[in-house]
Amino acid sequence: MKRIALTVSYDAPPTNEKNLRSLQNYFAAVHNAGASIEALFLDEWSHRAHRAARDFDGVVLAGGADLPPSWYGEAPIEGAGLDFIPERRPKFENEVVAAFLEHKKPVLGICYGCQFLNVFRGGALIQDIECQLPQRENPVVHVDGNPHLVRLNRESQLYKIIGEEEFPAPSYHHQATSRPAPDAQICATAPDGVIEAVEWKLDHFFVGVQWHPERAPDSNATRRLMEAFVKSA
Repeated sequence: MKRIALTVSYDAPPTNEKNLRSLQNYFAAVHNAGASIEALFLDEWSHRAHRAARDFDGVVLAGGADLPPSWYGEAPIEGAGLDFIPERRPKFENEVVAAFLEHKKPVLGICYGCQFLNVFRGGALIQDIECQLPQRENPVVHVDGNPHLVRLNRESQLYKIIGEEEFPAPSYHHQATSRPAPDAQICATAPDGVIEAVEWKLDHFFVGVQWHPERAPDSNATRRLMEAFVKSA
């Protein structure tokens, strides 16, 4: 059975119900696609990125808090409501993603993970959607966890994977991609134009989705996305 790694914000296995439920959702999404999964808790794995790339067949970057704007060359915007990710996590993920790229193993970023991949490849982020895009047309509420429509670019690999032009997907984010990385393709947007997925044409699966597929385990989009990720491992 293929083994998938999951990067998280926790130093050790969480004990509170909310974080445990979040982990269980990620685990179930990967298990349903036919693979095993292990969380890379920072106390154990933060200096073992290359071992992770050797030991696992693919990696999922889970959701989390905000990447500091210094990572993409900006200063924090007043009123953006930033809540920074633990510093050790993006430093570790920098090494993890580089190592998985070196081994040509698949990488899937979810929510914060999507944002991290874009910044890792040279892109930048909207620090707060409501603060920076208050006048956007057809505004969507992105932060309440409720589903909204995601529209796929028919020319994208993600469209070929999911097979639907649009579908409802749950999201919980106040940030998003602003400037895609130079080699990125925008492959999905929300009705208000906010970028919902980016992908890269590499030798292997390298995709970031802004929504939370693990929160909609029964959807066609989740099933096909996770199966394609595992199959590519």
